[in-house]
Amino acid sequence: RAWSMLRRPVPRVSGAPASLTFRAARMFLAPSAVLLLASGRSGPTGCSDRAAVAGRRSPPPFALQRIDHIVLRTRNFSAAYDFYTRILGCTVDDPGDVGRFGGALTHLRAGDAYIDLLAYDAGALRGDGSAAILRMHAGGSGSAAASVDDAARMLSAERSTLDHLCLRIDHFDEPGLRQYFAAMGVEVIAAGQRKGAEGVGPSIYVRDPDGNVVELKGPIASA
Repeated sequence: RAWSMLRRPVPRVSGAPASLTFRAARMFLAPSAVLLLASGRSGPTGCSDRAAVAGRRSPPPFALQRIDHIVLRTRNFSAAYDFYTRILGCTVDDPGDVGRFGGALTHLRAGDAYIDLLAYDAGALRGDGSAAILRMHAGGSGSAAASVDDAARMLSAERSTLDHLCLRIDHFDEPGLRQYFAAMGVEVIAAGQRKGAEGVGPSIYVRDPDGNVVELKGPIASA
């Protein structure tokens, strides 16, 4: 509404200075609209100004290399650990990487990256593990939940902003993969040609015990 008002002619006496016109505008426009008029922005959201600022912005003082790790919250640590190690083949670099901070955090290697498991599972925690989970929640910003059980009840793969994670694999054979996952009791929920960091190639999708979707991507098609 403020922008539509700005587009109307502002009453101005012939020969009056521009400052008088601005003072007149202040008499009937909301303060936010006056600021918009004073800023010289070209639209209701100042899009052209933001684009100009973005164009002048310096690049970040670092260079991205790769995704180092992803952290998954699990309500059933033993099931998640079994899925990612026994079924998907993640490994453990050091025995001390399992159950750190009273069972709260576990590091699993997936090729060049880590998949970390945060155990929102009171049965898997010991000592100060419960306090550690609440403290480490959301990258260390902490959880307002009164207990790990309360925090676990708020977890949902369907409501998460994570749609899925993708693991690049070799020796992609869809019929063989389907047979393998069926034997492991894991449902294949989708498959097809998908684009990834290396290009378009075959993918197959499964769910982990917490409902997170995991894509397994094979090599790109030969030219």
